[in-house]
Amino acid sequence: MVSANDAAVTIALDIAGSEDAFVALMNRRASELGLTQTHFMNAHGLDAPGHYASARICTSSQSALRYPVFARIVATVNHNAGGYALTNINELLTLDAHADGVKTGTTDEAGECLVGSVNQDGHRTIVVILGSTQRYADANDLLAHYRSFYGWMTLSVPDSALNRARDRAGEWRFLTTGPASTVFIPRWQRTWVQPLRERLSDDNDQAGAPAGVVHFLQGDQDLGTQPLLWGAY
Repeated sequence: MVSANDAAVTIALDIAGSEDAFVALMNRRASELGLTQTHFMNAHGLDAPGHYASARICTSSQSALRYPVFARIVATVNHNAGGYALTNINELLTLDAHADGVKTGTTDEAGECLVGSVNQDGHRTIVVILGSTQRYADANDLLAHYRSFYGWMTLSVPDSALNRARDRAGEWRFLTTGPASTVFIPRWQRTWVQPLRERLSDDNDQAGAPAGVVHFLQGDQDLGTQPLLWGAY
């Protein structure tokens, strides 16, 4: 919730026995996450030769947010602990109704930095601000751009010839659909997505049996599928 560089070092010593050993663990984890442009020299993040990161640091936040305790802490605005009133220094939490993290950082060389998270309609978006002089305004601009031009699209079969087929007796039957998938896509490309039904199976045309699948294509790219099931007689 608030920066505590002394606490970061204390935790490092407790976990690894020395700060250097803990930093080695940090760099190993960064490598596992594919952060090729990130390298740590200390446990607290203050400026140091050879200490750097890129915007892909968001990958580490995605990983950390899978831990409920971490996610709850970074989303907390105010908390009382040991007689101290703590206020989260991440102002994005009060500027955006959907914000739920993650961390600020400010040093002389890095400027104002922020990893921000918003969780809206079941989807999380992470923005990374580096070298800023007004990180919250920059974060809001990025989020506004994202919300205007990008989003999640539900890939569901339209009510058309795609959900009708003849069974083994030659009778027309309606097909029901299984769970729909979603895809992150620029909004202007949604009209380019075309459904294509695979050849249907009529080996078992009992109600609820698999009948086939619809692929959602954008050019040569298969964005996702939705299963088809035989409907009732």
